[in-house]
Amino acid sequence: MTNESTQLLESFVEDSLVVGLTDEIVDKTIEIRRKSKIKMPEAIIAATAFACNSILITRNIRDFQNIEGLEFVNPYDV
Repeated sequence: MTNESTQLLESFVEDSLVVGLTDEIVDKTIEIRRKSKIKMPEAIIAATAFACNSILITRNIRDFQNIEGLEFVNPYDV
């Protein structure tokens, strides 16, 4: 990595909100996994977006497109 890339990544991490795994997220993860046949990590990510009332930003829209009510955007399509 270049020095510029490292600084950009460090800045991104400093500005990020880290959300712990709550009971609400666990319950929503279970619900999502029952309704959608997606892998656990993606289910946790989606459940976290729901719990935080946030729009998910991802390039991997294929894994999330069948989750009812989940708002997401691919920043590369904008």
